Amino acid sequence: MSKFEKIKTAADKRLALDKRGFETPTDYKSGDVLVLSEKLDGFNASFDTAGKYYSRSGQLPENMRHHKKLIPFKEMVTGEVVVFTKTLLPTDDEYQIFGEFMVTDRIVQYNENVYDSFYIFDVKNLNTGKYLGILEADKIAEQLQSQFGEKFMRPNIIDDQYVFTSYVDLEKHTYQKELDSEYGVGGIMEGIVAVNQNGLRAKIVNKAFKETQREVVNTKAHTKAVQWVNTYLTQNRVSKIVKNLLTE
Repeated sequence: MSKFEKIKTAADKRLALDKRGFETPTDYKSGDVLVLSEKLDGFNASFDTAGKYYSRSGQLPENMRHHKKLIPFKEMVTGEVVVFTKTLLPTDDEYQIFGEFMVTDRIVQYNENVYDSFYIFDVKNLNTGKYLGILEADKIAEQLQSQFGEKFMRPNIIDDQYVFTSYVDLEKHTYQKELDSEYGVGGIMEGIVAVNQNGLRAKIVNKAFKETQREVVNTKAHTKAVQWVNTYLTQNRVSKIVKNLLTE
């Protein structure tokens, strides 16, 4: 099993870059071509070509009493799906297919047909440790959807040739797309995930769904501990943690 990486926000990357004053390998460079895809507010789940199923925290057990909302995920990724998926992959190595399983009672509201569906966004070669990328994942998702139906969702690619200039411009571009969701009620989109040619990812969350609040932080009047609490103790973050606990 491999856990999908925790994706940093473009805002965090921007602030870190401003603070240190120079670029590192974890930064986008001017001219980088990014693929932008819609970020969905589901529950991180995956399956591998050995026929095992996972939530973000680990392998799903035989007894799903404490994972009831993920029962439909386990039921849809049958042995037949696993065998078919193997035929779509470039080598005989072991792979893990990552996505968001769309459960109800999340912060973002989606169209009814989205729920109990699997939004595929990447595939990892477990032998080499390399990700195939969202464009390859989209091809696999398209084949799974064609073979097994709409419950296998293709990623919504917003732009596959976005040229990076700055984190500020990337954030502004995302905010302009806040009503361009393919799946959200009223077209409302949580945000986007950007990835460059080297697999470096960043997420940009639209303002209504941000889990941090920087404007309440006063570096002169507050201790480091209070600054941290003021930044991260938000309604959206607490709600998301509670919803994750209820799901798992």
